[in-house]
Amino acid sequence: ILLVTSAQPYDGKTMTSLNLAVTSAAAGKRVVLIEADLRKPRLYKALNIRQDIGLATLIQKQSTFENSVCHTEIPNLDLIPCGKIPQSPAELFQNDNFKVILNQLREKYDFIIIDSPPVTVVSDALIISQYVNGVAIIARANKTPLPLLVRTRELLEGVNAPILGVVLNDMKA
Repeated sequence: ILLVTSAQPYDGKTMTSLNLAVTSAAAGKRVVLIEADLRKPRLYKALNIRQDIGLATLIQKQSTFENSVCHTEIPNLDLIPCGKIPQSPAELFQNDNFKVILNQLREKYDFIIIDSPPVTVVSDALIISQYVNGVAIIARANKTPLPLLVRTRELLEGVNAPILGVVLNDMKA
């Protein structure tokens, strides 16, 4: 299970999550991409998937796995869209149902990639990081301030998140 996050909005975490998922699926791995940015979801649009049922409704037991997991046009790649945007997203990730969902997904997929909100904006990624095997921090060249990136690392280390490293994107040669 890989959590993809960033220090701030527009660093490219959503597109990086999508690219990782597509590449892994093209390599023949069974992949599920989870849209855990419940405040500003964008993956469902990129993959042309409905948004009304998904992660939020699944955690709240308002939908089933069968209704919440969407097959994409890309072979081996499924998406769990955000679902109906809840009032308190961070509280959903503290719910035991979220851990149960991840455990069920582990049995079915080779890779679980979770796209989350930025670490310094809301606490969602810090909570989710407790359930994953690794965290990739996405930074945008010449846009992500170094102090904000350092703060992101400190926050993740503060909850003992398994940080794998930083992906620097949008670099000019």
